[in-house]
Amino acid sequence: MFKNGFGARYLRTGHLVYSSTTNNVRSLFAVPFDLEKMEVTGDPVSVLEGVRGMALSESGTLVYVPAPAVLPGASSRTLPDTTLVWVDRNGKETPLTAEPDEYSYFKISPDGTRVALTIGSGPC
Repeated sequence: MFKNGFGARYLRTGHLVYSSTTNNVRSLFAVPFDLEKMEVTGDPVSVLEGVRGMALSESGTLVYVPAPAVLPGASSRTLPDTTLVWVDRNGKETPLTAEPDEYSYFKISPDGTRVALTIGSGPC
């Protein structure tokens, strides 16, 4: 249904949220979806571009790591350490006390208040 789409998830808002990779850039899209008719009811909208890893809770809370910029001649496997922050729905960032590291494979609790992740495993 969605070219290059993967990891689709239905949200209670009536949307399917899915990832897509184009030109080695992973992005997140949302599209209105009628669960009773099992059909898309609108056009996809880009939600977030340039994502290295992400997770989405049942309540719609999103956690993600931006994809690092890769300079010409640099290895895409060499990833910088990242600092964790919690961002609310208004875009306000609250730094977390975790030391900078290589974070990946996120999973958000169903209520959107906690996150589990892997440290130091490389890109996801």
